[in-house]
Amino acid sequence: SLLQEGRTNDQQSESAHEVTQPQSSQGKSATSMIFGMSTAFWSVVALHILFSMPHRVFGHIDAAFLQESYHLKIVEAGVASSFTEIGGIFIAPVLGKVIDLMSWTPGVSLQKLQKRKFAVCQIGCVLAACCGAVSYSLLAFGGSVANQNNAPGPYMPLLFLAVTNAVVPTLLRASVPQVLQPYQYVMGFAVFEVAESTGVFIGGWAV
Repeated sequence: SLLQEGRTNDQQSESAHEVTQPQSSQGKSATSMIFGMSTAFWSVVALHILFSMPHRVFGHIDAAFLQESYHLKIVEAGVASSFTEIGGIFIAPVLGKVIDLMSWTPGVSLQKLQKRKFAVCQIGCVLAACCGAVSYSLLAFGGSVANQNNAPGPYMPLLFLAVTNAVVPTLLRASVPQVLQPYQYVMGFAVFEVAESTGVFIGGWAV
């Protein structure tokens, strides 16, 4: 009948669009899939751990540090410490759009586009990390001379740190799909979350 023919056509259409995992991934355990991920992915994971630890350490002591070193009142210190996270609200979406535009060229293969985006993300992470190092140095220097006249305040270094806190996580997360196979994406982001939690845990104990 016409109804049965329609159902048959729908089933054939669905089967034609099914995405199957590569043969090499079928039947593998989670452990073998994790250790089968690329070296580039593990470099991204290591960078994320290294970023998470100092970020968490400073996140625990930032308000107290500003009170003690810059002699801010408790409310002022709380407001100032929130500046380090404001970049994620405004900078991250703009950065994501810029990276997508820079890494897309009609007629270029997907593999080359992935390599280009990964390179751009890694260079961006290095530059943002340098910005973060300068920010921490300025905060430490400003705190040491806060009692002197015309001493620099903490707000400019905190804003620079906000740039770092917005750029690095965005670029590291954007790097994950560029260095994994499609059937590894979910496991890759799971490992990425483990790395972030590990960095936060170690950073908390370091305080």
